[in-house]
Amino acid sequence: MSQHTIDGIPRALIIDGWWMSADAQLEAPDRRIQAQEIWAHKAKRRLLSLLALLGLADVLFFQHAMGLSIAIFGVAVFIASVLESGTARPKAGPMCAVVLGVLPVIEYLQFFSVVFAIFGVIVGIAWHRVGGAQSLAGVLFGARRLLLFLPIGAVQSFDAWVKAPVGVVDLNGVFRDFVRNWAFPIGGGCLILGLLVMANPVLERVLDDLLDVEFDLQKLIYRILFWMGAAFILWPFLAVTLPRLQRPFGPQRVARLRGWGLNAQSVSNALWVFNGLLCVQLVMDSSFAVSGALPYDMSYAKYAHRGAYPLVVTALLAGCFALAARPFLDEGRFLKPLMIVWLGLNALLTLSSMYRLGLYVDAYGLTYLRVRAGIWMVLVAAWLGLIAWQIICSKANGWLLARSFGMGIGTIYVGCFVNFAEVIASHNEGHPRFQTTTKHQFCHLTKTSKTAVDITSKWYGCSSNYEKAQIDGWRDWGFREWRVARYVESIQAKGAGHENLGR
Repeated sequence: MSQHTIDGIPRALIIDGWWMSADAQLEAPDRRIQAQEIWAHKAKRRLLSLLALLGLADVLFFQHAMGLSIAIFGVAVFIASVLESGTARPKAGPMCAVVLGVLPVIEYLQFFSVVFAIFGVIVGIAWHRVGGAQSLAGVLFGARRLLLFLPIGAVQSFDAWVKAPVGVVDLNGVFRDFVRNWAFPIGGGCLILGLLVMANPVLERVLDDLLDVEFDLQKLIYRILFWMGAAFILWPFLAVTLPRLQRPFGPQRVARLRGWGLNAQSVSNALWVFNGLLCVQLVMDSSFAVSGALPYDMSYAKYAHRGAYPLVVTALLAGCFALAARPFLDEGRFLKPLMIVWLGLNALLTLSSMYRLGLYVDAYGLTYLRVRAGIWMVLVAAWLGLIAWQIICSKANGWLLARSFGMGIGTIYVGCFVNFAEVIASHNEGHPRFQTTTKHQFCHLTKTSKTAVDITSKWYGCSSNYEKAQIDGWRDWGFREWRVARYVESIQAKGAGHENLGR
């Protein structure tokens, strides 16, 4: 083939155009070797981190009660994810998120404390991966993406490994490198360990205790299943990448909620009808409150159940209606004032529900369910106040949703540190109902309440149902249970008529 030279092209450019020829592929750098090295390095690091976390999970959780171990393991997962990201020093923000998340578990192990621990670790990892320069919305978006990645992360990683191009994943090469680098250290270490065992009786005794293991096939199968399940859960924390957590750039499509049958006129008509109905209900409730008498053939329990919870549901529906009608409030002169009146009446309806609940508690005492109902009613009333403020200040629905979510999460978080068992026991201690009837209601509160311990120690009514705080070791340690257990031990040490405790 004859060469054709185009006039006007510099000779240096012609010489540098070697890469355009067909033979240039033979002279290009071999990227397969570089891909193998990168994959092998990441695989080794992730597998070592995974094995370390699995070993720690085995020590903390396998056939052990949970408690402080959840907080320790959450911090360990965060540290492993930080090391996997290539940054040895995490920032203060992600670390604070993890610490705040695990604090409720240290106080007392319950459902919400475990949820806060999990989400604290997720938010901390997402915050560290996306970087401290991201806004709160960016961090929460990354946390949401990480949460969605957890159930499918291990499956996606395995699928990517199976579908990898031939030559990119060289398992034989990785195995040869492992044998080449570790055969001599392991062999030499075993030889030296054998010599040390022969020369050291204490080390020989320790090694005999470690090797003296009874083979239990059922326990072995459970342990293998535990490791497999833990690996499936932990792998996404190590394999998640920054592009998966980052928010996409550019304008985002905003989802709009279309109301069925809602327009300015229908909203106005609905507000007039709804406000009239609520006025009738509030007038009737106020008449019973002023007279102090219950309706005919109605007990306190029936009066509370018939009123408290349905009225709270009505207030919730009122808030949802206010959100749906929000876009139409500027189309009429009286729509905003009518909506404010509507929200105010629903707030009064919630106060009426709280009044009914108070009558119920005064008559029958306090329980966990009644405490939760009271907190729920206060939250509903505060939520209605937020909606009214949103309408007055012309805020967007996103403003309301963010603050409503923050108010709810903040209430639950603070509630994790409140000893409701102590509150219930203190309230019911002087209640006439518990002075004239059975006191077995206190038996299930003695695990975390000093007052319940004092009450049950004065009579022989729950010797078979007494719930004493049991702390078997540091794994299931909790501050609230430890404090009550110490109190019980101090009472037993004094021996002043407390022989019934702990039987």
